[in-house]
Amino acid sequence: MSARLGYQQIEMSASLNGSNQNWQLGSLNLSKVQMQLTGQVDFRESDPFFAFNGEGKFDLFGAQVEGQCRIEADNQHWLLANNGRLFWQGRNWLDGEVILSDEGLQLQGKADFGINLTPQPTLANIQIAGLHLNAAVSGMFTLNNQGQLISWQFDLDWQLAIQLPDTEEQQAFPIATQKLKLEDSHSGTNGIFELADLITVDGLTLFNFENISIPVPTIDFDNGTNVYLHDSVDIDIDGAGGLSVPLPTPFKPAADSVEIGEFALIKFYDAAPGLNLPELTVPVPMLSTEKKTTNDSPLFTLPAFGTSSQPLGQIRLDQVKFNLKLAWQEGKLGILDAEEDKFTAFDELPFVMLRKEIINLKGKLFN
Repeated sequence: MSARLGYQQIEMSASLNGSNQNWQLGSLNLSKVQMQLTGQVDFRESDPFFAFNGEGKFDLFGAQVEGQCRIEADNQHWLLANNGRLFWQGRNWLDGEVILSDEGLQLQGKADFGINLTPQPTLANIQIAGLHLNAAVSGMFTLNNQGQLISWQFDLDWQLAIQLPDTEEQQAFPIATQKLKLEDSHSGTNGIFELADLITVDGLTLFNFENISIPVPTIDFDNGTNVYLHDSVDIDIDGAGGLSVPLPTPFKPAADSVEIGEFALIKFYDAAPGLNLPELTVPVPMLSTEKKTTNDSPLFTLPAFGTSSQPLGQIRLDQVKFNLKLAWQEGKLGILDAEEDKFTAFDELPFVMLRKEIINLKGKLFN
């Protein structure tokens, strides 16, 4: 530390260095403090006032902040502000800023959170569709001196997306999205409390093909063809009506017989005398689809083959059930699944952020 005295004021330069440097500021305990500050203490007013500016970094309530730093204080209030890089809730926050005062701690910035809602199976060569929740948070959170959330004011833009097997990594189809503006306060507690309702899913229909039918082969054993076993075969050589052999004759067999020709002044007519041979019974076993007697029983039945029209139905994930809420518990922001009463903090999960694609689905654009 160095100082230079002036008229009713002191100009000072100070530094705090060391990875294990702690600083008790009011009732707040800062850790890993590193600061390079310059400023002055002003005695020109009845209440002395000092203000310092510079670079600083420190940890507090799990938040790590590094950037431009300023400290101000008078006989009633004090303030420490740092804006720059903020790492909190397991994420880096854009436009991060931390403000400490005798009233507590304010953190603000913008961060994206993404989690897998349907973990992929570990068996080889098995892929299933996965659900992903992405949430963008932009706003301010106020904590008391115990690190308990007491007020919040932020915008929440969340998106539920489904990633199908064999699709490009980090690319998914959005199926639900919502933008919320949240502002409220709380008395402060280490227990869990809800910040916002997100989405309730009771089974997920991936595709609905109920209006599409396809022909499906069918086998009918009840209405098939009966097959009988006969112990012999009846053979009718000349057929049911016997044989008819056409022969020319000089005698007119009937009044309407037709003359077929004349030879040596003799007219010839067409005659067809009938010949009926008896049936032969051959003792050879034979399969037939006809009964030989009315009391015959079928040896077996051939099924009837055909086609029927079958709707394709739905492709559903019936086991996908959850009721998601944005919640806070013991200093951590996360997702509460009210279906299973399970809270998962964002900083306990690996970061999963799907690339935002514009997909044209039924004439609507989703971002």
